[in-house]
Parts: sequence; structure tokens; C-alpha cells
Amino acid sequence: MLIRILFLFLFVTGLGLQAQPILVFPPQPDVGQTEGEYFAQQLAGSGVEITNVDVTCNPDSYGLFRNSNPDAPIPNFGIELGVAMTTGYLENVPGPSTGIVSDGVGSPGDTDLAAIAQVNTQDACVIEFDITPIGETLSFRYVFGSEEYDSYVCSVFNDVFAFLITGPDPNDPATPYDKKNIALIPGTDIPVAVSTVNDGNSDEGGGLVCILDYAEYYNDVIPEIEFEGLTDTLTAFVEVVPCQTYRLKLAIADGVDSNLDSGVFIEAGSF
Repeated sequence: MLIRILFLFLFVTGLGLQAQPILVFPPQPDVGQTEGEYFAQQLAGSGVEITNVDVTCNPDSYGLFRNSNPDAPIPNFGIELGVAMTTGYLENVPGPSTGIVSDGVGSPGDTDLAAIAQVNTQDACVIEFDITPIGETLSFRYVFGSEEYDSYVCSVFNDVFAFLITGPDPNDPATPYDKKNIALIPGTDIPVAVSTVNDGNSDEGGGLVCILDYAEYYNDVIPEIEFEGLTDTLTAFVEVVPCQTYRLKLAIADGVDSNLDSGVFIEAGSF
């Protein structure tokens, strides 16, 4: 069995937090609104209705983030405000990247993510809701990051996330989307994960997924964020039938064990 050497990272609070380029906040719902409903509503752009929100996530694993210094943008991180989901604790996401965040939050895994990663999962954070667009497409921008970079590329520790959509397919009305993953490497049908978007080097064997051809979408060690690596800002995109209701599932999980956290950042109002 692999021996994983872990380091503890002490999260800086108070004034120390305010100095960081990325700030994070818990959901702040209005009266009569749940935290999950508030979180999902932050994603809605023009012409989008969101209802029937379900959350299966540690309450400290998701919330909002903001780039506190837009005059000094994080390289290839083109999102100023949005929502974040992690497999650990949201408060540990801001940099500087000086250690390792590795928290087990006690959440179960997710079978859909396990099928994508080809390994069992733990510490899943899942948010589902109905979404009714008025246009012919649905898209949003996101960034994926992980502490599994770069030491566990192509290993069994394939942390993964997905945006899964269910509903009418305008190009094939007889066969609707059934949890179709739209978080893909541009121009491919390959899901974004630690072992698909990375620095192009395999660190160790053992994983069933190992793709090393898309290093152009990867950024190694971004000091402003704790994760050891981040993707570029990518776009999830799917064609839809206007005014029809779809079920959208946003999910992220650790591969195999609960060590070494991962997170996904989604632009506010970008749906």
C-alpha cells in the first residue's frame, strides 16, 4: 500500500485572511431561503430559473469566493466572483500555498463520480437543482484545483468532479440527456480530473485513468490559492430546449481516500 506523507496546514484567519487574493464566505441566505437555495441562485444568469435544490455536502465545504485584488489577477484564473465546492473545508482554500490541506469531512462518496474516476470516492460535495433556461444553450465557467497535483497524477487517488445534466436533448428528442457530464476538456469528451488535466507527467501507476496530453490547460502551484495546481478557466457547455426544465448535478469528491483536498470554482451569474 502506498504511504502518503501528509502535512497540516494552519488556516490564517482575521486580518491575515483579508490580505489574501482569494476570500471565501459561507452562504448568506435571505429569510425563508436555505443555504443550498442561496448557493444555487448565485449561479443563475439572465434568463435562468433555479428551483428544487438538494444539498448532500458538509455545510463547511461550500460557499462563495471573491478575488480581492482584481488589479493583480491570478494567472489563467479568469473569475472574480463565484461559488466554490470542496472535498475539505472551504476556509482552507485561500493561499498563500505554504502547506497541504488534507481534511476528512465525513461525507460519503458519490457513485456517479466513482464511475467517472474509475475508483471509489469519499468526501463528496453534491448540489442538485432544477434549471429552466429560456435560450438554446446552457454554459458556465469554472476552475478545478487539487492538492493531488503533482504527486498523484495517474494514481488511484484520482480526485474528480462533474456537472451532470438530465433532460431533453434538442438533437435527439427520443433519447434525453441522462446525467450527461458537461465538465469536459475542450474539444473532447474527456472529463476533467487530476489524471486527465495535469502537468503531462505520470507520477505513479495504479490508476485506471491516465491521460497526459492536456498540460496546456494546467497551471502548477498558484500561490494565491492553497491547491498545488489549477486548471485554466474552462467552460461547460450544452445545447438545451428553451423553456424546458433540466436537472443539474454539481459534484466533487476525493478519489479512494479522504486525504488531499480538491475544489471547483464556478463563476457567479454565468449560467
